[in-house]
Order: sequence, then structure tokens, then C-alpha cells
Amino acid sequence: MAKINYGVAGIRQRDYRVWIAFEDAGSGEFDDAGSGEFDFVSAIDGLDNLFTDIYHTPVDYPKVKLALEAVKGHMYHVGEMRADSIDVSVQDGDSIDGNEKGKIVLGKSGTFTAELINSTPEIIEFLTGLDGHECVIMLEEIDDTRLKSYDGAMLETHEIIVIGNVPAMLAGLTDNVGCSFSFSEKAAGKNIVISTLNVEKSISTVKEFRTIEDLRYEEPTDAPVLDSFIFESEDSFDVRFTFSVQIANQHIKNIKVEVSDDVKFANIVSIVYVEPSAGTISERIKYELGTTYYCRLSGLDGNNIQKTPYSNAMSETAQ
Repeated sequence: MAKINYGVAGIRQRDYRVWIAFEDAGSGEFDDAGSGEFDFVSAIDGLDNLFTDIYHTPVDYPKVKLALEAVKGHMYHVGEMRADSIDVSVQDGDSIDGNEKGKIVLGKSGTFTAELINSTPEIIEFLTGLDGHECVIMLEEIDDTRLKSYDGAMLETHEIIVIGNVPAMLAGLTDNVGCSFSFSEKAAGKNIVISTLNVEKSISTVKEFRTIEDLRYEEPTDAPVLDSFIFESEDSFDVRFTFSVQIANQHIKNIKVEVSDDVKFANIVSIVYVEPSAGTISERIKYELGTTYYCRLSGLDGNNIQKTPYSNAMSETAQ
């Protein structure tokens, strides 16, 4: 698995696909993406568009996904990297003693390293010719099993790491927004050559070297609508709801009904599951008179993973 260092925040283990755009790479067999000044500037413009969409509120994730694919069209997928060799780190550089206490950090150093495991003579020749050129790198997490909550819906999410000065790109700059590219080789045994990609840059802030964001690759299903929530008798409640069972929602197998005595649902006092087509449910509950209870719904797939946002919430005071 890839080792990603987040300064003093520790290490996270993930696999990534690596994309690179090179400045003034010239022409050759690998011109289809990331080669030449035009494609480098286009890649920077594409990253500008991508992060503009990411930072827009609310985020339009289908639009973000299209922007991501557009960026890839201007970057070069250099091949397969040895997963546990991918290393992104930012460390403090030189420092001086403070006048009163502690040390003052004068700068930081950002580095990216990865080992290429499918090197061919053509790829080696291409990358060797780019030694010393400015580049921008994008890492795309390839694990499709990581889920993240979006208003309760647990959806497939991929991490994107850009090695480059994204704040400068968002400001419309294209010069000196990348890092200097270095390529090296070493023999590790008979007929085994390890090719290493490396970039390094002195920076004043971490954001000048790398930016990390999560992108949602899966869209949520429409939330159920809670129509009513009432206490029927001394020991039961009644819920009525609306949920469309159209084709796009057929993966939703259960509606989860939660009742809480806390408006933020920090303390759940009752959970009930019902089929999406039911539309209504009555359930026994032990409640305290004078207490206000809150109800909300969500949709679960066949693996009992929530795939809808939470419904609207309704409250009822026990009388």
C-alpha cells in the first residue's frame, strides 16, 4: 500500500494512480498527454477548474468528476508504480532560535517519490529527457471500497492529491506552480532495474506543495420523506412515509426508522426496519410523558449500508 506522510499527522495506507504533466516536454511517442507547453498550461487550467468546482458550495460532484476526467486528458499516466513506494511528505526546513522561546521555522521542504515497476526503454528514454523540467503531479486513489458519509449516505469516495501550488493555480497563475522533476535508475539484481521518480521543492506553507481533497464517485439515492410521526397509544408510535420505488431506487431494501429523545439524534431510543413499499409502520415504544421525541428515516441497501441522506425530521411530545 502507498505510504502517504501528512507531516506530524501520521501515515495513511492507500493505493494511488499517478498522473503527471510536464512543462515543455517536446514531442515524441508519448505526446498524447502531458507533453509540451500547451498541454502543461492546459493541465494547470484544468486543475484550476477542478478545484474551483470542489470548493464551490454546494459541491456538484458529477461536474467535479467531469472536470477530473478533463484534467487527465492533459496529463501523462506514466505507468504502474510500486504501491508501497509512493511517498508524499512535507517537513520543516531550516529554523532559528526564537528571541523568547522555541524555534522559528524559516521554510519547509516538500518531496514526492515513487518507483516505476513497468519501465521500458521507451519510457526510460522519455522520462530521462524530462529530468529537471517543471511538473505537476496528481495522485488518484484507486480503492473503490472506501465509503464516506454525506448527510448519512455512505458513498464511494476517492482521495485526490495534487503535487503543485493549487492556491496559485486558483489565482490564475501558471508559472512556477509545479516542482522540479528528477528521474533516476539503479540496478537491484540481474536484469532488474528500479526507476525512481522524484520531485522536491522548498516552500513556505504546505499548501504551496500539495493539496488533498476527497471526491465523491457515487451519487446518493433520493431520501425518503417522513409524512407523519405520532404517538398512537401509551406504548406505541405510528410513522407514515413516502419513498419512490422506481428503478433507480431498487437497490434500497429497507427503510430505517430512528426515534430519539435528542434533537441531534445522539441518543436513539428505538430503531425499526420496514420495506420501502410499506409506507407506514406502527411500533411499540417505552416513552416518558412530557418528553419530546424526534423521528427520521434513511434507506439501506442489501448490505445494510445507508445509501440515502437522512429524511426530514419530525417531533412529537408524549402526552
